[in-house]
Amino acid sequence: DSIDYWFKEENIRELNFLKFKISQFINRANKANREMYALILLTAFSSTIRRVSLTRNGEFKLYRMSPSDIERFSISSIDEFEEAVSHLLDMLVAANDSYKKETYNNYVAIKELRRKYSKKESIKDGYYVRENNKIYNKNTLKEFFNKVEKKKTAFLRIIDVNELDQVTITDITYKNNKFEIEYDNTRDTKINPSTSYYKIYKNLGIKNNNLYAYIEEYGDGLNLGYVE
Repeated sequence: DSIDYWFKEENIRELNFLKFKISQFINRANKANREMYALILLTAFSSTIRRVSLTRNGEFKLYRMSPSDIERFSISSIDEFEEAVSHLLDMLVAANDSYKKETYNNYVAIKELRRKYSKKESIKDGYYVRENNKIYNKNTLKEFFNKVEKKKTAFLRIIDVNELDQVTITDITYKNNKFEIEYDNTRDTKINPSTSYYKIYKNLGIKNNNLYAYIEEYGDGLNLGYVE
């Protein structure tokens, strides 16, 4: 059967557009993230194809909708794809948070921390805390790198504190030979605009007393601030 037997013309155009954009995005992505992006986007695309096709739901074999159902059938491939990606990302975040809770003692996801999470709480919880030129719980950085050297899963939370006792949080997770970095400054009212992000890096190292994350083995890195 031809493709227009299973899909409406508008959906065929939208799916071709999505396929092109996904391929373009994956090819342009850095090597450290390419596999992850491909898995998420192609899984969402596969789900979208199924949802916008003219197949009857709940059937083991492929059966086309009735002519009357086809006439009423109206669905946007773009909207379905966006919803599928959002759903997958939510699932990945939940799974990642669950994994960390089971793997690291007393782990609390960034979004679950109090909005007014303080320097005192950060130090008590054993995190690597920076305030001006003073650092608390210095040993946590050494313990983190010791685990990394042994290729063991490791977690480091860096807390930066401003003069208003507001915090910026950087979580670094090492697993499967990659460094996952989650950053959030939404609790610091002095930073405008506020932001949060999640990225994957290939390497992590210290240069001139600053911690850097690198996408490639060499080149410019993301400066994660002063360490000692």
